[in-house]
Amino acid sequence: METPSKRPKLENELSMNPVMKFGNSFRWKFEDIMTLGEEPRFSDSYFIDRYEWKLGVKVERHYLSVFLKYENDDKKWLCELDGEFRLLKQDGGGYENKSKFKTPVILTETERCRGIPSFKGWNEVIEYDYVQDNSLIIEAEFNFKIYHFSKQIPNFTDICIEVGDAEFYVSKGFLCSSSSYFYDLLIANDTKETRFKIDDVTPDEFCVFLASLYPITIDLTDENQSILFAIAEKFGVRSIHLKFEQYMITSNRFKLIEKVILAENQGYEYLMNHCLNSFRSAREIKVFSQSYEYKDLNDSTKLRLLGTLLKLC
Repeated sequence: METPSKRPKLENELSMNPVMKFGNSFRWKFEDIMTLGEEPRFSDSYFIDRYEWKLGVKVERHYLSVFLKYENDDKKWLCELDGEFRLLKQDGGGYENKSKFKTPVILTETERCRGIPSFKGWNEVIEYDYVQDNSLIIEAEFNFKIYHFSKQIPNFTDICIEVGDAEFYVSKGFLCSSSSYFYDLLIANDTKETRFKIDDVTPDEFCVFLASLYPITIDLTDENQSILFAIAEKFGVRSIHLKFEQYMITSNRFKLIEKVILAENQGYEYLMNHCLNSFRSAREIKVFSQSYEYKDLNDSTKLRLLGTLLKLC
């Protein structure tokens, strides 16, 4: 049985890069399992480098829930997490049940736990040799990226951004090269200030924004697309707009008219071409032109739709 590492946290240990990537696995034997209820029960701490994790379980709505918890007292961090939970049979039968995170999930200061709430029916857990001597073994194998902006790094950070009650230390040159908003604020105005306060965003949102800029970047998903688009708009980040345009091309969550309106408003030429090429008949365009939103499209978009209509006739 592998037991969690007892390596102490190191106070002054910090990589020169605020983005760090790790992968590991550990298992824990939960005792007195028949008294498990809706109150979460956690393993001892498990350290990967200086990062502290706990494995948790609870029973809710007749299902066994499993999750990971990241222990961190700081407010200037974000963790991107993906992995797999496994429920071990204790008769030597190996992994009878396992489930993966299908897409990366984001942990922030206000949401430290993430897992699978309906991992397995509790009655099945009891009946099929998962429980032995009133104990249960859960294994987690996971990868995570830590985005950390809480401390000054010599020769790397030269300004501090205040967001709410949090402070983020970043590189002025890197930030300005990625964001037109910060270019105007920090360079175009020729300011010598090294501390700035930003309103209208939360520390969590600003951390997501910073993490989206660095070399190991956050993928745009159904879960984070709205916040990343809002951030791209506020801070003028072209790289996020490009990701968002690609996301909209492949997404099935939005109506075609919604995609056309977005492409028109944002100048997403690839998205607009994709929308025009999506029509397979003249009738589809005629139905499209009768929608309520069609009348608000500008003339150039209507002309392009007309051109597509003539090609299909």
